[in-house]
Amino acid sequence: MVKKLFALASVTALTGLVSAVAASGCSSTTEVTEDSGAATDAKADTKKTTDSGEGEEDAATCKKAGASFTPPTLNPPAAAQNLAACSDTVINALADACAKEPGGAGCKTAREVAGNQKDCADCLFGAETDANWKMINLRPGQTPDARYNQAGCITLAGGVPDCGKKYFTVVACFDAFCSDCTGAEETACQKDVAQGSGECKTYLIDQTCGNSLDAVEKTCFPGEQTDAAIKVLFVNMAKTFCAKGAATDGG
Repeated sequence: MVKKLFALASVTALTGLVSAVAASGCSSTTEVTEDSGAATDAKADTKKTTDSGEGEEDAATCKKAGASFTPPTLNPPAAAQNLAACSDTVINALADACAKEPGGAGCKTAREVAGNQKDCADCLFGAETDANWKMINLRPGQTPDARYNQAGCITLAGGVPDCGKKYFTVVACFDAFCSDCTGAEETACQKDVAQGSGECKTYLIDQTCGNSLDAVEKTCFPGEQTDAAIKVLFVNMAKTFCAKGAATDGG
């Protein structure tokens, strides 16, 4: 079974709410729920809701009573590099060993292969305690033991400062108050915390970031939980972090 180390999202739908709801109350959102308040370890379940005009009066019935929100810690990404060591061959070899279990023993062995493979892996893998996060944060002894840095991917691939951090922060805020909701109630709850009671209003992203999210969706999100999709995610993110953004969408 694939570990849920990353977020799945239909970014276009979410952008409408988080970037513009305060002004226009856009009609739909895709929520990526967060695990343990950590945006870079978002669960892979996505819930698309459409505002049908119903359920507005029910927002309070599923909104978590007494909930509060503290933004997650998301360190800035390490600067993108263009390493000769991170050739397509090397990135694919690391993807084969590491994409599904980046904290596993097989990946550790692959990362330690002398030469280009180790040099590239040193660029891609870092620790959660680093001031600047690499593509994957290793977390020995914790659950999970590694996390994809999708927030950093969004910022590097899209070129909009802090966009990834802002995106995952507002998603985490919606989740803090509305994760018990479904369907029209979920839409109503998210609208409430965005523009009604306003607990998440401070964290709404702007249109520039929203447009950037559309552009990087295939680079920084897996799309589905299949081995092939996870490998494509690894390869695209690796090229973004360590081969100067030479990512492809695998299609």
